[in-house]
Amino acid sequence: MNRFLILFLLAFLSAPVGAQLGPAGVPGVFGLAESLLPSKPASNAKNQIPLPEKCRDDRDPESCLLREATRSRVLEACKGKKGSAFQQCRKETEWNEQCRSTPEPVLCLQHLKARETCGSKLGPEHRQCLREALSTRR
Repeated sequence: MNRFLILFLLAFLSAPVGAQLGPAGVPGVFGLAESLLPSKPASNAKNQIPLPEKCRDDRDPESCLLREATRSRVLEACKGKKGSAFQQCRKETEWNEQCRSTPEPVLCLQHLKARETCGSKLGPEHRQCLREALSTRR
């Protein structure tokens, strides 16, 4: 009886191990799936925009391209300025770029300026500061 139980358990426990399939669907043959799968089709280079070096490894290349385009427009707008004048120009130009596509760009600019003014405060003080900054600008 013990022999029968041991043989049954060995057969039962070894069956799932033998039934395990490799990546190709064949037991124990690893790497076969890659050789059997069709290769990726070549991309049409005419329709693709060449990516700058910064955007090649980015998760979302489209948003990277938008950021780079915005950055180049900001630098072009503030060309020739230095120091704090450059920083102020850069900030205002970035705000204008962010708010350009919104339905109410003036309100968007007010919100951005209020967030910058109240950025160092936390919690209820931050909310109160935002209320005051937005109520005085209308």
